[in-house]
Amino acid sequence: MDYSIEYYLIIAIAILVSVCLVGIVLVQNSKGGGLISQLGNANSMAGVAQTTDFVEKATWVLWVALIVLSIWSIHYVPGRNKDKVIDNTEVAAPASDDIADEAGE
Repeated sequence: MDYSIEYYLIIAIAILVSVCLVGIVLVQNSKGGGLISQLGNANSMAGVAQTTDFVEKATWVLWVALIVLSIWSIHYVPGRNKDKVIDNTEVAAPASDDIADEAGE
């Protein structure tokens, strides 16, 4: 299959966003501590509230970006007929004689 350059670009950006999302999730301060709690004095200097707000906002932004990129990539898949919503199958129309018989003529 021949994929377009746009498809490869979207996939590359999605992989980059996924790696960043994994990094942000690992940094978050969860019940187990996370990497932010290991920094100790850095949190008290920068402010814990500001750090957690940034990490939370970054998580949401990256999550939304990944969803949008995933949906957007569908439009560049080759062999996909964008105009075709349902499968158009031919149905044989009844002959005009059959219609007249059913009407009682």
